[in-house]
Amino acid sequence: MKGLLLKDLLNLKQQLRTMLFILGVWLFIAIVSRDGGFFSGVIMIFILILPMNTMAYDEKAHWERFALTMPVSRWDIVLSKYLLSTICAICGAVLSIIVALLLGTPVTEALFTVLVLLGGGFIITAIIYPVLFKLGVEKGRLLMMLVVLIPVGLTFLLGYLGVQLPVAANRDGLIYVLPVVILLLFIGSMLLSKRIMNRREL
Repeated sequence: MKGLLLKDLLNLKQQLRTMLFILGVWLFIAIVSRDGGFFSGVIMIFILILPMNTMAYDEKAHWERFALTMPVSRWDIVLSKYLLSTICAICGAVLSIIVALLLGTPVTEALFTVLVLLGGGFIITAIIYPVLFKLGVEKGRLLMMLVVLIPVGLTFLLGYLGVQLPVAANRDGLIYVLPVVILLLFIGSMLLSKRIMNRREL
C-alpha cells in the first residue's frame, strides 16, 4: 500500500511547479479580494483533480496489468486511490483554514466553509471514482467535468441571485450529519469500485 501511494505521489511531483504557480495566482486573487472562501473553493477543485490525474498516468502506462504481477491485489489499487484523495483533502483543508484565518475570516466561519467544501469534494469523489474505474479516465472525463461543474455552477448562481442555501440555514445540524453521510458514501463507493475492479479484464 505504501508503495502504491509513493508511486502516485511521485507522479504528482512532476506537476508540482505548475500546481504551485496556479495556487499562487489564486492565492493572490484571494488576498486582493480578502475572500478566504474563494481560495477554499479552488483547493476543493484541486483535491478532486490531483488523484484522478494519477489514474490517467496509470491508464496510459497500463500500470494495473504490471501491478497485478506483484504482491498487489485489485483491492489495494482501489484503496490506494481513496487514501490518496483523503490525504490530499486533509492537506487542502489545513491550507484553506490557514489562508482564511490569515485573511481575517472568523474561526467558526472558516471551519464551516472548509467543512462544507470538503464534504462536497468527498461526495463528488465518491460518485466519480466508480465511474472512472468502470469507463477509464478518458471516457469518464466528460462525466467527471459535469459532476464537478454542475453543483459548483448552481451554487454560484444561487448565491448571485441571493437565494439562501439550506446549508447556510442549518449549520449546527450539518456539522453532525455531513460527516456521517460522507463516511457512508465513501464506504459504499469503495465497495462498488472494488466490485467493478474485480470484474475488469486488464
